Amino acid sequence: VDESAVRRGKPTANALWGNGVAVLVGDFLYTRSFQMMIRAGNLRVMQALADAANTLAEGEVKQMVNAHDPTVDEKRYFEVIERKTACLFEAGAKMAAAIAVREYALALGNAFQIVDDMLDYTGVSSDIGKNLGADLREGKVTLPLLYARLHTSEENRALIDAAIRSGNGDFDKISSIVIESQAIARCKQRAEQELERGKAALLQLSPSIFRDSLLQLLFYTVCRDR
Repeated sequence: VDESAVRRGKPTANALWGNGVAVLVGDFLYTRSFQMMIRAGNLRVMQALADAANTLAEGEVKQMVNAHDPTVDEKRYFEVIERKTACLFEAGAKMAAAIAVREYALALGNAFQIVDDMLDYTGVSSDIGKNLGADLREGKVTLPLLYARLHTSEENRALIDAAIRSGNGDFDKISSIVIESQAIARCKQRAEQELERGKAALLQLSPSIFRDSLLQLLFYTVCRDR
């Protein structure tokens, strides 16, 4: 959708074979998954995937609407990431687990995306598998940029707004503003709130190695550097 050339450190399908092929193969995989679920005969599983696919499309559209709009606030940011990222984690949990794990998965998905957005300003390109500043060039108002706008000077805010609108700002300068405004620290705190939300959901389950593994995954997601 974002026509990115690299994802998770590897060339994307559309970069290798073109956008048409990538879309058609994606459609093939999507419809094949429904064929497999029909064989299983589980309507709840089918409902979860159908809902996720619909919500995912909604999230991508909302992100497009928000692009190049510096007035995007935290509420609108979470409306996007819950639909385009966290809903996939939620769907996976809904297919196989109780409501407690569903809540955990939503928190996990939110934390994962927040850390991803932080790494766009603090990561190393070769480690995180994408070019730094890619979100800014696409006009995306991610949480670090959102917090930076709220906690910087009018001059810096104008610089950020112009970069969001044009997708062609001075990334090094804006990255410095993000760091100096303590936006990354605030993002870290917000990700840790999601961690606590997910942890609280898991603690409703009986102690087990499985619960412990899910907790470890949550802590890793918040602390990862790639």
